[in-house]
Amino acid sequence: LAQYALVFMAATSAHTRMPECLPVQLGGYDEAYRAWDAGVCFTEEQLWCRVHPGRHAACTTADCRAEEVRLSLPGRDGGAGSGAGLGDYFAALAPDDSLREPVWGGCSASQVNSIWSRFEAAGAWRGACVPFGDKRSTLLRHCGPEQALADGEFFWPVADLREVGERDPERNCTTEHGASANGW
Repeated sequence: LAQYALVFMAATSAHTRMPECLPVQLGGYDEAYRAWDAGVCFTEEQLWCRVHPGRHAACTTADCRAEEVRLSLPGRDGGAGSGAGLGDYFAALAPDDSLREPVWGGCSASQVNSIWSRFEAAGAWRGACVPFGDKRSTLLRHCGPEQALADGEFFWPVADLREVGERDPERNCTTEHGASANGW
């Protein structure tokens, strides 16, 4: 019965605010990462980009930002981090190599490996962080823009999104990669 309830909720409210997609510290579940690993959860950005294909330069990497969320979620440590505060509940992640497979088609295996390598290079597996107010701030730990750029492979400050296609065509939208470079 619980599986049917999850499927119903996914079909009617498939995004990051569905309780099954939120970590327990945010009113969700200890094993929210399982719903992300199954591809049931989406970010608001992913849903917007699916409804408005090619309407924003950042849409080509929306799935990669969702992969950052998926790989940053707490709970993979078997509960060792349970009960920690929001500031440090990501600290005890124990990533598994099987997680290197992308969940969403808009993020390639090499891009997921790039995310993985950045998280691994930080020493302790911290995952991505974002400034308060970022659309992913309900799921990721909070930090300043400089730290978000250092920790996240696909974080872009809001002010930079207008020039995103011009600056880094490999990681962002250009007409060469099959998406519109029209901006907003």
